[in-house]
Amino acid sequence: MPIRDTHTLPEHVIYFLATIDRRPKFIRWSILIGLAICNVILLCLPVIFLIVCYCIVFWRTRGYYKTAEFQSVKQRLAKQIQEYNDFNAFLPETKQFIRQQQYRLSHAHVKNSTLTVYKNAQLDPYRYIVKYFFARRTINEETVQVLEQILQKYDTIKKTEEILRSEYNEIMDFIDAKMYVGAYIFKKMTMKQLGSNTLPKFEKNYFLVYSFKYSSPAKRNNYSFDITLTEKKLQKLAEYLSQQITYRKSARFQRQLMTPKLRRFILRRDNYECQKCHVSRRDEKHLLLEVDHIVPVSKGGITAEHNLQALCWRCNRAKSDKLEVA
Repeated sequence: MPIRDTHTLPEHVIYFLATIDRRPKFIRWSILIGLAICNVILLCLPVIFLIVCYCIVFWRTRGYYKTAEFQSVKQRLAKQIQEYNDFNAFLPETKQFIRQQQYRLSHAHVKNSTLTVYKNAQLDPYRYIVKYFFARRTINEETVQVLEQILQKYDTIKKTEEILRSEYNEIMDFIDAKMYVGAYIFKKMTMKQLGSNTLPKFEKNYFLVYSFKYSSPAKRNNYSFDITLTEKKLQKLAEYLSQQITYRKSARFQRQLMTPKLRRFILRRDNYECQKCHVSRRDEKHLLLEVDHIVPVSKGGITAEHNLQALCWRCNRAKSDKLEVA
């Protein structure tokens, strides 16, 4: 067996290589096979180390899934998604209520108009909504009360969605940054352990919409101008209507308007506590409270301090427009 240039090798290695040819053939092959096995082992050590580490982290991660911390996060997430699903199930009922209130104001929401009306509606939308859509041209406090009820439903939907999404984001922030490291290495398995973890899509399709349409004489051109009454626009419409009421300067009428200031006053007066089930924001940090008419507007009630009370959204939903007798 030819000997390679060995001037850079240690002396004992040089001696070993120099004498290997004088050993029996069986021993030579055993030595060579042993050296090959040692080389393979040395090359595989990093891989073996990684496999061992992988297995350790895997089994520790499996154990982490059974800990109280992970189970608590899993239960919180499941509860939050269930509450969001309940909220989504509640939305059709709320949308139906909004549509019923809209029908009280107007029996139609599309107006085929002249070119002049079409253009003027873009310049002064609130005036033209009242003029061409509202069922009664004589505006009174009942009309404003209807808008106030719709605004409150807008506010309920908006705040409920914001609260639920905020709580969901808090949980997801914990999941994304504060769990055991193995949970991120085996992310797919972790998500499977957590179960459903995505909020359903929320669509803001509950707003009132009024449309003015215009078609040219030859029907060659068709135009449409849609007025979507978002929360801010509906508030502006309510303000416009209040200015049109003949006795708008009277103190009695001012008390009948449900303003944000009056809502805040009622909530403070009732110590941010539901007057029916007595749960308060001291008990639930994100409790959603609404201002309810004790005698419903539909039963002749007015928006005055003595006829208003704070209710949680669950009790208000259960009460609806019923007149409760003590």
